[in-house]
Parts: sequence; C-alpha cells; structure tokens
Amino acid sequence: MLLALNAHGAGESLVPNGSFEEATQNGLLKGLPAAVREFYAGTADAPFEGWAFGGKWEKGEYRVAVSNEAHSGRQSCQMTCIKRGRGGIACAPIKLNPGEIIKVTLWCKAKDANGGRIFLNFEGSPGDGWTSKDLKVGTYDWTQFSKRAVVPPHPTLSPQGRGKGEGQGGGAQTIAVFVYTTCEGSVWIDDFTVEKVDVNAMAEAPDEPAAGPRMPKPIPEPAGSIGYRVAVVSALEKVFREDDYAPMVRQSSGLSRRDPEDRGTDALKADLINVSAARNEFESMQVVLEAPWRAVTIKEIVLSELKGPGGATIPAAALKWERVEYIETTVTPPYFAERGLGSYPDPLLPAGEFTINKLSRGPVWITLKTPKDCPAGVYTGTVSIVPGGLRSAGVPPAAGAGETPALRPTTIPISLTVWDFALSDQTHLRTLTWFGGGLVREIYGNDWSPEGEKRHAAVCRDYESFLLEHRLGPGGECASTVFKGKDGKYNFAPVDRTLERLLSQGMNAFIMGTAPNLRRQKLTEYSAQFVKDFSEMTKAYGDHLREKGWADMAYVYVYDEAPRSAWPEVKKIDKAIKAAAPEARILQCLNEPEGVRELTGYADVFDVYVAQYHKAGVAASQKKGAEVWLAICCYPMDHPNFFIEYPLLDERVTPWICWKYKANGFEYWSANAWGVNASKKGDRWPKVPWVANSFGRYNGDGYLMYPGEGGKPWSSIRFEALRDGFEDYEYLWTLNELLKQAENAKQIGEPLAVAHNLLSLDELVKETGSYDPDPEKYVAFRRQLAEAIVQLKGLIERK
Repeated sequence: MLLALNAHGAGESLVPNGSFEEATQNGLLKGLPAAVREFYAGTADAPFEGWAFGGKWEKGEYRVAVSNEAHSGRQSCQMTCIKRGRGGIACAPIKLNPGEIIKVTLWCKAKDANGGRIFLNFEGSPGDGWTSKDLKVGTYDWTQFSKRAVVPPHPTLSPQGRGKGEGQGGGAQTIAVFVYTTCEGSVWIDDFTVEKVDVNAMAEAPDEPAAGPRMPKPIPEPAGSIGYRVAVVSALEKVFREDDYAPMVRQSSGLSRRDPEDRGTDALKADLINVSAARNEFESMQVVLEAPWRAVTIKEIVLSELKGPGGATIPAAALKWERVEYIETTVTPPYFAERGLGSYPDPLLPAGEFTINKLSRGPVWITLKTPKDCPAGVYTGTVSIVPGGLRSAGVPPAAGAGETPALRPTTIPISLTVWDFALSDQTHLRTLTWFGGGLVREIYGNDWSPEGEKRHAAVCRDYESFLLEHRLGPGGECASTVFKGKDGKYNFAPVDRTLERLLSQGMNAFIMGTAPNLRRQKLTEYSAQFVKDFSEMTKAYGDHLREKGWADMAYVYVYDEAPRSAWPEVKKIDKAIKAAAPEARILQCLNEPEGVRELTGYADVFDVYVAQYHKAGVAASQKKGAEVWLAICCYPMDHPNFFIEYPLLDERVTPWICWKYKANGFEYWSANAWGVNASKKGDRWPKVPWVANSFGRYNGDGYLMYPGEGGKPWSSIRFEALRDGFEDYEYLWTLNELLKQAENAKQIGEPLAVAHNLLSLDELVKETGSYDPDPEKYVAFRRQLAEAIVQLKGLIERK
C-alpha cells in the first residue's frame, strides 16, 4: 500500500494525517515496495498512521510520542532526546514529476532544544538531502515554517536502485520529507502539509523574498531633544539597523537620558559603560548611536585617559574605537537564520567621521588593552560623542514646524575594574588557522616583481601579527614547506626566520608538513615516491626542530577530512612517517567521527568538529593519551558556529567548550577565505558590496577579518568575540594553576572548593554538548572566575 502516491491537485495536502490525529492501524513501512522502503532505512512505524520514525542515528536515542499539546485538533507529534545524536520522523512517500513545485508547511514548538539543529530534509529518489531547511532551535511556542522546492530531474540510477516507473534520467520522483532533530530537549510537530504550488504563485511569493531596505518605525521627537540617541549595549549583542527603537528612558539598559543633576551643561551624559578586565587583557565595549529623526554626522569620538587608584592612569592610547559596518546576505544558507536574508553587523572599520542615515543606527566598537603593570582597582574615564552641527550652550532647540534642531555632544562615563592578576602573553590553548597569502596578493595587487614581493611580505606579516594579537595562530601554512638544495640538503633558513618571528609573538602550534587530501588531487593513493620523500622530509625537519627547541609545537597534517574510503591510505602514510620519525606528531582532521576509533594508534592528535565530540568518542582516546583538538567549519551547522547570522555567543563560548572537554587545541580552517571578493575585477569592497557567502552558501564561513585599505587587516565583531573567548580560557587556566599550587601546598578551605566548582563549568556547558544560550550568564561567570583567582592568589601569597 503506497500512502499518498495518488494524484493530487494544487492546494490539497499530498500527505495523509499531517495533523497526527489518527493512530497507527496499517503501518507505513510494510506496504512499501523495496526500492521505496530503502528511503526509510533506520526507521520503524511511528504511532501515527502514515508516518515512520527513527531515533538511534549517530549514536543517539530519541523517542516519539503522542502529545496533547496541539497546535490544532487534539494532539501532535512529540520527539524527545534521551541521548544526543539524531532522530527524525518521516511522512509517507509522494510521487511527483521533475519540475513540479511543492510547498511543505508545518508548525513547530520546542523546549530546551539546544546543542544541535532542527531541520527539514528532502530525501527519496533525487538523493538524500537534495534540499533542506533549518528550523528554529531553543524554546519557543507554536511557530509556522515553510519550504518550497522544485523537484529535480531524475539522476542516473542503477537497475537495482529504480522503483517501479523510475527510468534513467527521467520519470517520476519519489519524495520523502523528514523532520530531524539533533538537539537536546523536545520538539513538537503539528499540521504538516505538502502542497503542489503553481509556478506563477512561486514567482509572486518566493520562499525567501529579496532583501529590501527595512527601517524601524518612526517615533516622535521629545521636547529638549539633542537630535539623536545613544545606547550602551553588551559587546555580545548584535545590533540591527532595522529594529524598532526602544523607549527613550530605560536606565537599566543604558539608553541615553538627560542627567538630572546636570541639566545646565551643554553635553548630555549617557548611562555608564561598566566593564572589568585583568591586566594585559583586551576588553570590548559597544555604544549605539541612533538617528530616529534626521541623518546625523559624527565628527569624532574622543576617548579620555582612565584615572585609577593612587593617581594611576591608563592612557587614552590604550583605547581605540571602530565603526561597526553591515554586510548584506543575498543567498539563502542551508542552516536556520532566524532573521532571514538581510543586513548583518560584522566588519569593523577604522575611526573617522561617519553619517548615520535617518531611521537607522550605527554601533561603535571600543576596545581597551589594559597595561601589564597597572595597579588593580577601579578606573574611570569618558567617551565623548561629537556630532556635526553643534549648538551653543544656552541656545534652545528649534521648535518651529519643519525646523531642524542643532545637535549636542554626549558624554558616556566609563568604569573599569582591573583585577589583581595578569593574563600571560602565551595562549595555553593551542590555536591554528590557515592564512591564505595568495588571496592577500589578489586583493592588494602585489605582483611578483622584487618590489611587489617586498610589499606582499610586509602585508602578510601585518596580517599574521593581527591574527596572533587575537590569539589565533597562523600556523597552517607558514612553515609547512622546506626545500632540498642541489646538494641534497634541506634549506631550513627561510622557515627558521618565519618561526622565530611568529613564535616570539605567541604562536604555539604549526604544521611542519602536509600529506594532501588525495580526493581533491583526483588521486586514490599516495605514490611510493611521495611516501619516501615525505617521510624523509619529516625526519630531517623534525631533527632540526628539536635542535631549535620548537618540536613540541610542530604537527604533521595528514589527509584533511579523510573519508572512510581513504582510511587505508591514511594508515599507510602514518606508518611510514612513524617508521622514519617516531617523534613526529600526526594531526588528523575527520568529518566522519567513526574514524577516531579506526585510526587510534596511527594518529597522535584527533581534530574533530565541536558538534561531533561526543559522536567521535574521542574522550576514550583522550584517556589513552591522545591529544584532542576541536574545530569549527561549515559542517556540521550546529551551534556553535561562526556564521554571520549566528549569535556572537557562538564565538565566545567555543574556547569554553574546549576547556570543558579538555581539548588541547582549536583549529579554524581559514581566517581569510574571501573567495570572489578577492578575485573579482574592478572596484572591491568597501567600494562595492561584500559577498557574504564567499564559500558555498555559508555566510561568513572561512573569514574572521576583512581586507582593509592600505594593506591592513580589519577585524570583525565575530573575531573580537572569539578573542574574548580565548581570554576567558586564560581565566580558567590561571585559576586551575593557582588551584594546583594551593593543593600542592596542602591548603584547604572554601576558596579551593569554589575553584573546583567553577572550573567544571557545569552551570553553563553540559557534558552532553549543549550550552546555556544566555550571553549575560557568561559575563557574570567570568566575574566569578576573576574573584576566585584574586581570592586564591591572596591565599597562596599569605601562606
């Protein structure tokens, strides 16, 4: 029996029992032909007629149940996580012709659905996942989602793979739509429909309408207005230009307001910027300027020195401000982006005069670097916003119809608490990224002439230093190639110069050689000559690095993202490397987590994606002495990830997760994969719009900085949040070191118990892979870490 394989008209649901009101009677799977049943591998009949359910994919366990929490009718489908992996429910198969358009609509609600994805996946004869749509995660009430799709032509199939009526290159398609969850918590589904859509209707109302200019709703200008508004917000908040304006007076949030004790002055005082930092730490702050009534030009922003205890000062030069710019996303990503296509804050542009258009806003990013030797205590200073068109003191604003009042400056007080400890220059979490010098050459047009080479080398040095200032090491390619001279000896002088420079700036990991991904080179095996040459180079280079004292930071990278079919070749090259150079440490990145078990004993370091830590079973390898790194890439698309649409907490929390799972290092595949932004001819960004999806359909994936003018790197708010996360890691490391000192000195007491509890991170990051989505909790927890460090440090010093 093929349910829903009948002919249907437009507007009629193609699947039965989308309201989940009918209990299973006949079952779905037993009536399906073998070729169609293959699309439901891993499932069993669900408790709803016409539906199948699978709950044990990717080593997880999910349960499906009838729920009386319905969007409409009496009941709905509830999927609940017992152990994180992947679970999903699938509708009955639908027979459609290539070129036909369908619209899937469903209502979802969720509770504590964190740590993964909820998504629609279109499967069947066109392939597994020929299109998909991410849905919202977290906790929310009934929300409608929809996805339109054009049925693709039939792929070439083997005779065994064809169902009845499915011919090679043509014929009808069999479609099965799955709703998957890889999250914790529960997901409810109701009122699931699949309808045919007329092509004209598709054109008139596409799934993702083109991003148009959106603006906040106008608000009246109050009496005594200074002509614009100021807000102090968290550096973990993404500020969107099109959001409606909050009420004018909201003291707890930092919205600007007139100081009741300073009504007679010519400047407005906005609410306090209240931050804290250790010595030798960067701290981010954010101020938002709003223009509800007219365009506003900001002539300058003045940052004062900060005055502290006993006459101590932090000079104004320790602070800088940058302007947050916006990037338009124009391609619908394969993951859930709650705001859809549109304008997202990301690049940081240098200080300078700028204009905020009417009915818009402009965030200003302020960065403070505390000196290594400043006394602990509270420091105060100001941020002064100086707009164009200032009016003089005592001159009232214009009040006539159509008249434009002049503007007044704004002063924002800063209160900085400096904790009585310093962060070290050395980052104790090993970090690594691949920096693309070729893209830098394309952007800046540096040719291969001697002068062009000098310019290019200088620009690359600036970019590498910028990465290290953010505690992300450029060790992917900087020292991965050594050349053999005509005399048969390797020339290590070039890599020595590079390593001396970068290691002195804090780089703590680098790749000394790479056995390439064979599939990308259209090869199936490493040749005997390559194995011989690579093993010989590894031994010679390793011996040299040991003489220099750098070997403990060197890794051999083997077959990036090795698929299952390549594991025999990985084993072959690993064995050859170890035979020639037993001390070499082999780093293996995998996108199939089962490879950890298969390659244990061959690789020394497993580099797995954050979302796959538990699926890979690397905790068992850690217990056997293996080093484990965590990585972020476009896949998997679970949180945390570094997409432009995702919250800034995703960057901030990643180093916390590394601490939680005792990872030795963190790797990000590229800091400047600018793609078409670098290769396009003619004007480039910022003169022309930035292409957000420089790699595939993933907005922001593969770049954390932007190519600035004059060969200088420009940061992003994502990169600043990641650096803050790396510095949070240093808080954890510092507290842990102090705890070990106290325990070695046989000290006991509440400070040690507090430290143990904090270092577990149990309040925020769970053993299951999920983490608390509230950014303010991390700010508060960091303060607790600082207080515990100061208390434990004092206890040790008094001993």
